[in-house]
Amino acid sequence: MSTDAIHKCSDPFSLSQKKVWHILEEISREAVASTFEQAYVDAIRLQVDPTGEGLISDISAVDKLAGIQGRLDARSPSAASDDRLSVDGEQAATIDVIVHHLVRERIFRLLGGFIKAVGGEEATAGQWREFLQLRQGELGAIIDPVDGTSNARTIREGFSCNIALFRSRGGGTFELLGAVCTNNSQETLAFNLNPESAHMMSPRGTVVDLTGAAFDPTRRRPGTLATVATRGPAREEISGILDPQGSFDLPSTEYGGKTVHDPALTVFVTAGAPKMISWPLSGLDYLYVPHDQAVYDAIPMGGVLLAGNCSYYIASTGQRATFEEVIGWLSDVRSPGEDPYHHRTFKAGLLVRDGANISTTKKILEKIKIPVR
Repeated sequence: MSTDAIHKCSDPFSLSQKKVWHILEEISREAVASTFEQAYVDAIRLQVDPTGEGLISDISAVDKLAGIQGRLDARSPSAASDDRLSVDGEQAATIDVIVHHLVRERIFRLLGGFIKAVGGEEATAGQWREFLQLRQGELGAIIDPVDGTSNARTIREGFSCNIALFRSRGGGTFELLGAVCTNNSQETLAFNLNPESAHMMSPRGTVVDLTGAAFDPTRRRPGTLATVATRGPAREEISGILDPQGSFDLPSTEYGGKTVHDPALTVFVTAGAPKMISWPLSGLDYLYVPHDQAVYDAIPMGGVLLAGNCSYYIASTGQRATFEEVIGWLSDVRSPGEDPYHHRTFKAGLLVRDGANISTTKKILEKIKIPVR
């Protein structure tokens, strides 16, 4: 599966393709840091008087107050968007709006010669219209500035910033070129479909090429499973795999100084796109994507499958999805519209690590309850 290079319809004398992806990586990493920062801004608001008196820093009081005031202004009620088109997941939060604007501004300021429109979960109807009306050959980005809003606001982890790059085929249809996704641990998963490649970047900037990389089977933790987007309403879908008395044909294990025979799965439910982003270097056996997902939520899956050593099974059929099918789902970009499920194009399913127990995999798929939309 491949696409034309970015520069087929861009100015070859401006930025290299490699530079474009590097800038998107920096934007996504900055967005995650900004998401963390806002809680500190909220806290310091109670400590700073409007005149700036009492500010002690190497930075001048005026400069520091200006920086803080800018962030406080961004958190005023006027920053909340009534025009947000998506009604998925968590209610629109001010932090989402702030980071959405930050990511859009950075993309247009640094890559405005390439990327002509930006849509996404926090996008307004006008912003979606600009994206869907891109002319053939033009590039656009779909962003989820804070994927895992409820996690970010409560436990301050389990969230990410996802940026996907598309080329318009005209008529409101698109082809995915690649994506950059950074989780709250500052791990970045990036992939490009031409040439097909995927890599991960550590918090300190160490880059590992994932394409075709062999996974060390000794790192696999049998019977471990993480879920994506499993807030309260979605728990019914996974109730069967949360059953502590359920049999999953797993080998005996030691727990609490005792040998546990026929143990239950070890399930991590406080997850989200960050678990998908870290999947290539994790020891997880399974990752479950409940209910059909919007493209901007599921976009890291492209990089996960390019990294290899795993398969994605469609929950409703139990059949393995091909890489081409997955990229097809991710390329099917639609605005939320009036129907909240209209643009949920990525099918619910189970990501399975190569070498996982076949019987265990079958039992998990049998226990998943797919809701009727």
